[in-house]
Amino acid sequence: MNPVETALEFKKHAASRHEKDMQVWQAWKADPTPQNTRAALQRFEPVYRQKQKLWKAPGVNPNTFKAELQKQTLKAFESYDPTVGAAVSTHVENNLRRAQRLNTQLQNVGYIPEEQASHIGRIQRATDELRDELGRDPNPQELVNLVNTDLPKRRRLTASKIQRIQQLQRKDVPASMFESDPNPVAAQREQEVMGLLRPALKPEEQTVFDHLYGQGGAQRMTSTTQLSKQLGLSPSKVSRLKSGIIKKYEQYK
Repeated sequence: MNPVETALEFKKHAASRHEKDMQVWQAWKADPTPQNTRAALQRFEPVYRQKQKLWKAPGVNPNTFKAELQKQTLKAFESYDPTVGAAVSTHVENNLRRAQRLNTQLQNVGYIPEEQASHIGRIQRATDELRDELGRDPNPQELVNLVNTDLPKRRRLTASKIQRIQQLQRKDVPASMFESDPNPVAAQREQEVMGLLRPALKPEEQTVFDHLYGQGGAQRMTSTTQLSKQLGLSPSKVSRLKSGIIKKYEQYK
């Protein structure tokens, strides 16, 4: 094949790729269901494998890094404008570069032993409950009684152990408001779900979601009362929005 034929063949392949990418993007944009989201992400699996090899730091969990790549892909799908001229794949590639920041954030993060990680959900729930009552974040000593409710004696936590778990809690995997006792594997899966979930939410749900998880610079708060005051919405509406988020979350589990 001569150079001209090679160039024409490459151009033909690129046009075919762009057409298929556009079909996937249009389907997702029109209806970002779990099915369409999975199809969109599957389309870029070869790209994820390539970026893992090129970018992932040795100390970063591959599942966590892939979840970040998937999250950045969906952000690219959200912001893509076909009238600008760039191909879908080009826009996604440019967005994926943001995932490199994760290496710096995670490669030196401490690992939480599974037994300690099993208490994260319990500690977070107790913190949220006492925050409403006290009007501030409770200290470890104030959390002891509530955290140890219904725990067998051998598993009860001291204030110092609660403080230690809070210090070790991984910054890249926020404690879940949905999972009761996450362990490291579940936490990795949950981070992936969180990245897929947000683009499927309605604008008001996204605002609540951002506060629940402290995303995009939003102040983290899980209390319905606090959220209603912060957002200027009634507590009942905030509760409905949270219920809607949970319902969609269940679809991605």
